[in-house]
Amino acid sequence: MSTEIVAIAVGLVIAWLIFTWMVQILKASVSTAFTIGILLLILQIFFGINYEQILQEFNKIAQHFLS
Repeated sequence: MSTEIVAIAVGLVIAWLIFTWMVQILKASVSTAFTIGILLLILQIFFGINYEQILQEFNKIAQHFLS
């Protein structure tokens, strides 16, 4: 009986740790996506650079490193 209670308690603790870890990852991802969105908006409004131009530059950089 007590082994089952310990196993359930350990399982709950592990589930809670995984849940909090996943929440932290989600918060970091949303924060990063929001920051990138704000940067793209600033580039578009103040400099007239749209996301397609940025993607083209990223592709050029990637091709440079891969070749």
